[in-house]
Amino acid sequence: MRPDVPGVILDAGALRTAKASIYVRTIIRVYSRSDRPIVVPSTALVMACATGHIEAWELDPPEITVTALTQTIAPAVAYLMASVVRPVPIEVAHAAYESSATGYPIVTTDAGAYSGLVIDVDVEQLPN
Repeated sequence: MRPDVPGVILDAGALRTAKASIYVRTIIRVYSRSDRPIVVPSTALVMACATGHIEAWELDPPEITVTALTQTIAPAVAYLMASVVRPVPIEVAHAAYESSATGYPIVTTDAGAYSGLVIDVDVEQLPN
């Protein structure tokens, strides 16, 4: 079921390109201006910050919700990581969980990372 207010999930790849990608900056600007949810899984934020391409404070606008990996959702994320043929990084499983929970598409630089999951998620590949 699609939510009444369509939002978007930015994964680690999308966050890593946020400064350089006009597409990602436009998504953030347009969604912010129209009060549409922008979800950033905390694991994706950590992975993006670890590359040095973005600082956590840069994703501090009130329109962006950073979702924690809590003990409540950890079993579901772990299940997604364990129930695929090839290993899935935690940030991919966390983004997939958030997409499944909200119905929002995942904006990513690697749509293939979400193939083979036991759940179907909408994935929007960023243009090169």
